[in-house]
Amino acid sequence: MLSSGPEDLVPFPRFPRLKNLTMEGCYHESAVKISGPQLGRLKLYNVSVYRIVIVAPKLKFLIVHGMMKFSDLSLPSLYHADISLGSTYSYVYNKELLIRHVLSLYRGLSNVISLLLDSYIIQVLSKNYELLEQQPSTFTRLESLIVEADSLPHAVVNCFFKGTSCPEPKLEFL
Repeated sequence: MLSSGPEDLVPFPRFPRLKNLTMEGCYHESAVKISGPQLGRLKLYNVSVYRIVIVAPKLKFLIVHGMMKFSDLSLPSLYHADISLGSTYSYVYNKELLIRHVLSLYRGLSNVISLLLDSYIIQVLSKNYELLEQQPSTFTRLESLIVEADSLPHAVVNCFFKGTSCPEPKLEFL
C-alpha cells in the first residue's frame, strides 16, 4: 500500500464517516490519496493529478470521467463502476500514456460486478487488445459488461470475462 509522502494530498483525513464524495475539476501536482473506511460512493470528474490512490473497503459505486492515473486501488466491495474518458480522449497526444492509464484502471477494478465503459475506452482497448491479453485476468466477479459501442472484438470480451466466477456473464451494448 502506498504511504503518503509530504507532497501527497490526503484531502479528507478527518472525516472517517464520509460516505459519499464527488471531486470535480481538481488539480494537484502530486499524488492524491482518497481513503475512507465508510466511503460508499466516489465520483471523480476531470481530476488532474499525478496519481490517484483509493483505499475504500466499503466502496460500492465508482464513477470516473476523464483520464486519470490510478495506483494501489483497494476496492474489495466494488459493485458498479462507470468509466469514461469522454472528450479528454481526443486531446491526448501520447497514446502510449493513455494505454498505461487504462491498463492501471483495468487492474484496479478486479472486484467489480457491473462495469460500464464509454466508447473511447472501447476504442483504446480494441486497438490494443494484445496488451490486455498479456495481463492476468483480474475480473473475478464480473457479471455485467456494458459498453457504449456497436460491437466489441471477441478478444476484448474474453479479456474481461475469462477469469470471472459468474457462469453466464452478460455483455450489453448501448
